[in-house]
Amino acid sequence: MVDETTRALANGHYQKGRILFRGFTHKDNDAAKGEFDEATKLDPDFARAYGWHAYAHLVDIQEGWTKDVNFSKARALELAIQGVDKDPGDYYTHWNLASIHAGLNDSASALKEYDVAINTSPNDPDLLADRADLHSYLGEPDEAIKKIRQAFALKIPPWYHWSLGFAYFQKGQYADAVAALEMMADPPNTAYVLLEACRAKLGEATPAEKIMERIRSKDPDWTPDHLNQFPFAKPDDRQHYINSMRAIGLAVPD
Repeated sequence: MVDETTRALANGHYQKGRILFRGFTHKDNDAAKGEFDEATKLDPDFARAYGWHAYAHLVDIQEGWTKDVNFSKARALELAIQGVDKDPGDYYTHWNLASIHAGLNDSASALKEYDVAINTSPNDPDLLADRADLHSYLGEPDEAIKKIRQAFALKIPPWYHWSLGFAYFQKGQYADAVAALEMMADPPNTAYVLLEACRAKLGEATPAEKIMERIRSKDPDWTPDHLNQFPFAKPDDRQHYINSMRAIGLAVPD
């Protein structure tokens, strides 16, 4: 049994991890994982700490920060499952697991977990917006836009514009994608390259060296090698994305 003092210490590490995670840099993400790990060491039943630790490993994959993709995939799934096992009644743990399944290209399992989460908490705007990305990867951008618009009715943090921009990119509505992505004052690199790809589609290409200069200012070790890892369900959608990245000078592998 964890006493109240220890539980409070664990929560402090969890909250610090959440703050670090929002920094969305490699250094901050590593530090966030450390904080979530400390939280679960102090309180082994801290379900949401497992879920967020899992999500941080998924972001390592998505942003190209991991040196061992297979390890990060396995660790993300293991932690997310632990979160659900610790508190199966908490919609948040199912949401975390849904995000991991989506990121690992298991759309059937992701939809199942998203349904559990949304049925429990139908008015969480972040949950609605997060599910939208899955619909974009499934080749269902209209459904993605619908979910994001529902989320917008409740609040509008910057990352919602990223999700909306990605959905418009999937539809081939590049001007709308640019308008959405430009609402982010300082987009992460993965959002930034999407913005530049959409600008290029409109005949407004930025020189490749300028793109890399901006990317490396945020992450000096960045490479495009991870940009072929995203879980597109349809081969044509995957190739559309890869070709768009290559068109702005990024050597994305097959």
